[in-house]
Amino acid sequence: MIDALPEPLWLVDVVIAVVFCEFAAVCVYAWFRGAAPLGLAANLTAGAFLLMTARAALTGETALFLMMLCGSGIAHSLDLFCRWRNQRGAL
Repeated sequence: MIDALPEPLWLVDVVIAVVFCEFAAVCVYAWFRGAAPLGLAANLTAGAFLLMTARAALTGETALFLMMLCGSGIAHSLDLFCRWRNQRGAL
């Protein structure tokens, strides 16, 4: 039964491509409005790193898995820092 399932790598690749397209569209939209999408960039980067982590896990690449997981943590920390800084400035 499990052998009948399709290879999941193509699905991960499609979702990564959609995330990059989403980020490009938001950057173009923000550029026309004069805003900086740094917070969104950090959020989408963390998600993209997690998707690449899943891809590395499916292919069995341990070193790449650990690097992508660390990259996701760094991007997530940057996202939290941007959110914290924005909330602190609003007080």
